[in-house]
Amino acid sequence: MSGTSSVWTKHTDLRDSERPRPLVLRLARRVHRDRLLAAARVRRSTTTAGLALSFDERRLYLNERLTRLNRQVFYTAHRDSLNANWKYVRTRDGKIYARKEHGTPRYRLRAEIKIEQIFGRK
Repeated sequence: MSGTSSVWTKHTDLRDSERPRPLVLRLARRVHRDRLLAAARVRRSTTTAGLALSFDERRLYLNERLTRLNRQVFYTAHRDSLNANWKYVRTRDGKIYARKEHGTPRYRLRAEIKIEQIFGRK
């Protein structure tokens, strides 16, 4: 895979930080990104074991990058879904979806108004 990496957090020394810094990748081809995310979905319990890193074994997370607006919508939807006892709020291809239970229809969330309609404000 070809790509560049950059870090979007404040500069901190790994010794002073509890968590390692995130690594952000931009892949040259969308197909590579889609394959990588699909493989990560299958292996949700992947850890850093076997990577020969200098810190303890930790869970490895791989998420797609969202626009600022979609990050805000996702955050609000996730928070409101917990209050409304909905089980799933997920992203796929930069779009946000919510589902109450396994097997029920999913709803695409595009804005705060849709979130209020689906979850209701308490």
